[in-house]
Amino acid sequence: MATENPQNILDKLIVIIITALLVAGSFLLQSHLELGLSDEGYLWYGAQRTLLGEVPIRDFMSYDPGRYYWSAFFMSFWGDNGIIALRFGIACFQFIGLSTALFLLAPKTRLSVPKVAWLAIAGLVILLWMNPRHKIFDCSLSIILVASLAGMLRNLNHRSCLLGGIILGLVAFFGRNHGVYGLIGTILLFVWTAFDSQIEIKRLLRFAAIWLGGIIIGYSPMLFLIIFTPDFLSSFIDSIKFLFEFGATNLPLPVPWPWKASFDVAGVAGILVGVSFVLLEIVC
Repeated sequence: MATENPQNILDKLIVIIITALLVAGSFLLQSHLELGLSDEGYLWYGAQRTLLGEVPIRDFMSYDPGRYYWSAFFMSFWGDNGIIALRFGIACFQFIGLSTALFLLAPKTRLSVPKVAWLAIAGLVILLWMNPRHKIFDCSLSIILVASLAGMLRNLNHRSCLLGGIILGLVAFFGRNHGVYGLIGTILLFVWTAFDSQIEIKRLLRFAAIWLGGIIIGYSPMLFLIIFTPDFLSSFIDSIKFLFEFGATNLPLPVPWPWKASFDVAGVAGILVGVSFVLLEIVC
């Protein structure tokens, strides 16, 4: 069996160290700051109830269960159900997201001092974007999905399709909205590959079947809850209905074009959001 190049191991270790320093620094600076009860408190309450044995969605109103079981695990590990233990668990998830982003951005050539500095700056920018704290799950899940799709685009084979499916299933366990985005993105990837490569349709369909099998594996924690937890399925279906009946999705919201925002101090945030939407279109 071929051994990995020592230089590649060193480069990966450098990326991990950069990520660890950034996340640790952020945690030490912010772990004792004020609590936002309306958002972070909502996550904290759900994690506490999960730690006591209640089931998210069924026993209390919540997002998808993944983030609550993750947080409850680290509260149990910490031996405390306080806010610092919750923030430590969030920081650990942030480490996964940020390291994934830096591995995606890291050049394939040997990491020189300038390249390490560039990665550290990129990591700091991404770290600043991963705010506020209660949104770190969503930010990290988005990064993980992008990395998964990039891996499939780079080398579409049995392994990448299976891994991509497992990742998508796990992401959906943490957030159904991200699961839908990833599902649409991967379907478009298969369509693109069908028209833009020499891969036979039969082989492509086989890749798709393996990918679907991976989704089932990754989503198995939710399937376990649906099958073996009494009344969970009905609560899960009701939670989906709630999103559409009460307009809790972003679908009806207008595009925040910058020229539609008010040009005063209060409208600065709206202008910046609108400019970001325009820049996104230009970059594409």
